Amino acid sequence: MLGDAAFVAETLRRKGDKLQAKFETVTSKLEHTHGWQLFSLLRYCLRPTGDYFSRLLFPTDAAPLMERIDDLVTATTSASIGQDISPQGALGQERADLLRRQLQLPKRMDGAGLRSLAALSQTTGFVSALLDALPKMTDRRVNGQQARGLAPWLAAMFGDNAFGEGNEHRRLAGFLQHGGRTAAEFRAAWERGVTRAGAIPHDGSQPSDSPWDWPIEMAGLAAGSFQLMEKTQRALTFHCEQHEHRQLDVAMRALGPGDELRAAWLNRGPTSLMWAQCVAQDQYINNNRTFHEVAASTLGLPSPACAPYVGWRIQCKGEPKHLDSHGHALGALPLKGKARDIRHDELVMQIAKDLSYCGIEARVEPRDMVNNWMTPAAFVNMSNAEGTRPLQGCIPDLLTRQPPLGGGAPQEALYDLKIINRCKTRYRPNQNERCGPVKQREAEIPTEYVNRLRSKDQRYHHTQPGQKGPMEAALQSYGGCKGLIGGFYGEMSPNFDRLVKAAAEKGAELHANKYGLEATGGGDIRSVLANKIRTNWAMALARENAHVKLANIRWVRGAGFEDARYDTEADMHSRWNRQREEYRYANEEYRGARMGGFGGRHCK
Repeated sequence: MLGDAAFVAETLRRKGDKLQAKFETVTSKLEHTHGWQLFSLLRYCLRPTGDYFSRLLFPTDAAPLMERIDDLVTATTSASIGQDISPQGALGQERADLLRRQLQLPKRMDGAGLRSLAALSQTTGFVSALLDALPKMTDRRVNGQQARGLAPWLAAMFGDNAFGEGNEHRRLAGFLQHGGRTAAEFRAAWERGVTRAGAIPHDGSQPSDSPWDWPIEMAGLAAGSFQLMEKTQRALTFHCEQHEHRQLDVAMRALGPGDELRAAWLNRGPTSLMWAQCVAQDQYINNNRTFHEVAASTLGLPSPACAPYVGWRIQCKGEPKHLDSHGHALGALPLKGKARDIRHDELVMQIAKDLSYCGIEARVEPRDMVNNWMTPAAFVNMSNAEGTRPLQGCIPDLLTRQPPLGGGAPQEALYDLKIINRCKTRYRPNQNERCGPVKQREAEIPTEYVNRLRSKDQRYHHTQPGQKGPMEAALQSYGGCKGLIGGFYGEMSPNFDRLVKAAAEKGAELHANKYGLEATGGGDIRSVLANKIRTNWAMALARENAHVKLANIRWVRGAGFEDARYDTEADMHSRWNRQREEYRYANEEYRGARMGGFGGRHCK
């Protein structure tokens, strides 16, 4: 920006005023009824308005504007998720800072992608802009050919062939020695970037593990070689954020055992913050209360719905239990109603639906198949002895017929879905392994099924210990029963990822043939399908976890809900069930003209 310091400061102040008015207008229109839509606009529209300035302004000029936008991002985030996350709020300075650092990391590093513009402008934004622009100014030799520069007269400043082949060790030496404000700002920004990335500068004689390790005269070279960086800002930012992720992981693990922020961080999988990355849609979440609970659970924040009733007694059998600030007890206790059953069934049906769309045969609860594993006499004896549901716990949730990864003949496989609640049995206070609870529970499922069917064989088929009965043998013919485990924090066990990849592989083949896309290859289709399936399953789990808390809060003693939101005892015939039907309507019915696509219908 051209002009004296006063002119630049005043111009940027006015720009900040306009941006603040835009933030506040959008927030006021959406925060009370469309919090998730507000977050999506913040993530993809509002915050990126500062990216342009972070590259083109001197860092010292940009600092006030960038810090102002960062503060607006924090305020808008608070408005969207329904609770104050600033240092002045209930979290306090330390915990608010830890949460802020999480939100500023990208998705691939367990964050929400709300990168700090102040950090960007002070390091990678300005540095990458210069590294991209300077080599194009003067004549240089590239691949043995002379390339014409945009401003050849600047050769006196940079030196002849400063950015050409063979001059990698001194490509920026002339620019830095010439001096001036641009060189001084670049040097300061580079040094801040080195610190931010935790880099260890060296003499440049050998390739470096990080592009920030090179001496400043060699800035712009890639990690691991003497070649120029591609996608400069992306590469530099990645190494900064990688170091910040490691530092945050250490800080989170240092919190006390059982701390909710620590637990949410250690159990954050690739699907936990899916709501922060996908576009807000009614088919996933169609009201503010649900979104606020989803955000609170996955970020380790207190439950907004439970806040008025913390410490109140919960109506349940046994010893008195009282409501905690995060609503853990509402999912962990065996309360009346069918909220947990609905959560389970909703996710199973979503999985089966997406598998079928991709051409994988899927049957839900193949009870008749398991019945046929028993002899008629044994089945009659079991029914007489155990009542109306004799095979409780022995029926897998899904029977699929799918090709193995890498190709081959389709094979039948059995899966059982479990969703674990936040309790000390599953989420131990001293947990250290990332997503350990869902991995451990997944590993238990095959043995549990073998033991259950072995018990049936021994009791009704009179199989001797050490022998394999007909039911156990039938189970083993399918390769056992695999576990699919969803967690309280939206994390999913490894078998989910394997099933997503298998479905995407089959779906890409099916739709490439259907639409004649074989020549282009199935890679793009496979990626699109995998992302959509993973999003569908992650959002179904997050939404239904929130619904368990919202449905079961009616069992808090004294919570009188005058508007009778969730107070019907029979969930399957309640107002709550009708809200589930609204989700199905939003998912299945068209709103205006649209093409029939993934999970939808054809135009009507």
